Amino acid sequence: MKDLDGYLLTGSLQKKFIVKVRSFSSATTECMWDYCKPTLRKDDPSNIILHTGTCDFKLEKEPEEIAEDIVKLAKSMKKKDNKITISKIIPRGDEFNDKVNDVNKKLEQLCIESNIDIISHNNINNKRHLRRGKVHLNNTGTSILARNYKDYLLNCD
Repeated sequence: MKDLDGYLLTGSLQKKFIVKVRSFSSATTECMWDYCKPTLRKDDPSNIILHTGTCDFKLEKEPEEIAEDIVKLAKSMKKKDNKITISKIIPRGDEFNDKVNDVNKKLEQLCIESNIDIISHNNINNKRHLRRGKVHLNNTGTSILARNYKDYLLNCD
């Protein structure tokens, strides 16, 4: 997320939205509860794309618990006049990739049940679009992620 440029996304969206990207390196979903409060209070965004959960894998949580925590966080950010969307977790090239798939499946189910939109990143490949550490996106992967968000926002009501 840290390599996404909100200014460039804003321009590519024909100013339909002003995009601000907030990246909280190494933050778990639990930590995000605290990080989100000031941003929500200060910026009062009309649309929020929540991308979290990757750092929860090291906490030895079950995939269902990670997905439930992400949806709980999304629901806590919901107000009468904003839209919350969850971004699926990006594929990884390490031992946690199977867990990513399990979390994403559960996220899909919970988002349907909760009437929350979800953005898939099926076009990101864990062999071609990751940096050497097999966790973070390379430049091509970041471009694809930005395009996924742009396409979603351009079609947003």
